[in-house]
Amino acid sequence: MATGDLVKVELVEEVALFVRKASDPPVEAVDYQKRTITSRGAQGNITTDKVGDGVKRLNEVKPGDQVVLRVADALALLVEKS
Repeated sequence: MATGDLVKVELVEEVALFVRKASDPPVEAVDYQKRTITSRGAQGNITTDKVGDGVKRLNEVKPGDQVVLRVADALALLVEKS
């Protein structure tokens, strides 16, 4: 890569959702239109994650449910001469 080269960056994030009985902190909120789940982490931090279209039964998840969220991030870089 050299000065002046064009860099394209794309971030892809996907969330897989598993509902299970557990002692994990429960779901705080669900936004069905935006397909997001807000939950509290083990250390008390609150996060909101977008749930991918692969999760078919998001409408069945309610505040108070205990779920497992698996978040996968991918970063793709494409370097081109300008």
